[in-house]
Amino acid sequence: MHAGVSTATVDRVLNRRSTVRRKTIEKVLASAEEIGFRATRLVETALNDTYLEKNLAVILLSQNQHFYKLLGESIQNEVYDKFPHCKLKIFYLDDLNHLTYTTLLNRISDAYDTIALVSPEHPQIIEAVDKLASNGVNIISLLSQLNTTEEIHHLGINPNVMGRLAAWYIHHMANDNGAVGIISGSKRFHCQSGYMSGFYSYFEEHAPDTEVIESTMSLENYSLALESAEELLVCHPNLSAIYCAGGGSEGVIEALKNHRTKKEIFTVSHELTDVTRDALDEGLVHTVLSTRKEQLIEQLFKVVYQSEGNNQSPLSFEPVLIDTYCRENIW
Repeated sequence: MHAGVSTATVDRVLNRRSTVRRKTIEKVLASAEEIGFRATRLVETALNDTYLEKNLAVILLSQNQHFYKLLGESIQNEVYDKFPHCKLKIFYLDDLNHLTYTTLLNRISDAYDTIALVSPEHPQIIEAVDKLASNGVNIISLLSQLNTTEEIHHLGINPNVMGRLAAWYIHHMANDNGAVGIISGSKRFHCQSGYMSGFYSYFEEHAPDTEVIESTMSLENYSLALESAEELLVCHPNLSAIYCAGGGSEGVIEALKNHRTKKEIFTVSHELTDVTRDALDEGLVHTVLSTRKEQLIEQLFKVVYQSEGNNQSPLSFEPVLIDTYCRENIW
């Protein structure tokens, strides 16, 4: 096609059959004017309508993880309450395979002005994101930063601070000076290295004699987290604390239920959900460090409505705040 887009996309622009992102409409209009197309007014009308309308895709991890289900619902409610002209689609991905991400990104690239995603690091995912950003799609990495060549937005907490906070609570609140176990999500997420770096650096600086057991991976999976936590509880009788860094908290909590002992295992987890709230109430988890979702979502829609393609540098935000919960402040 003369406009550099498919015939089907031009048809969608002219006949308003489905969502088309603003940059694509601009391409079609420029080409129509260049060739003297008589119906350019139809394209101009579609373009004018996009000043109010925003097409936003949000890619999250599995709904089986209560945090992502809650985050998706909160974003949806924000659209209903405040942004009626925003056309939102939330995609939940049940696996972390890079092909799942790249296939989805390629499929939705023409339909959305902004794509916000929680994604692992992988060369093919980075390549797909860079291509979209260079073509004018507004890309936002959520929670875990992506090391892209193109400039994109990033919204989330400071993971190093999160890890150091977890270490501080364990250092000061655990009942004895026993070993500390770590169950992390996946090394494929940039934020995980931040959690671990902060956690280890705190103990190196303030409690270097503490035995910190090498972390095991849950890969954001309930069963693997359950297995890892049970191994810690069974194989390390001197265990005094567990840090559940990232996904898999549901499995860790189940293991703690199954291995209740007279000795209390001080446990720190991420993200306040119905599951972690109940665990706090039961005394299975003692501290939850949680992303302030309201601030994250506020920043998300500032990016959606204040950014236009690749002619502007990414908006700069302070890291999202971390809220701390214990049994006494959850209700």
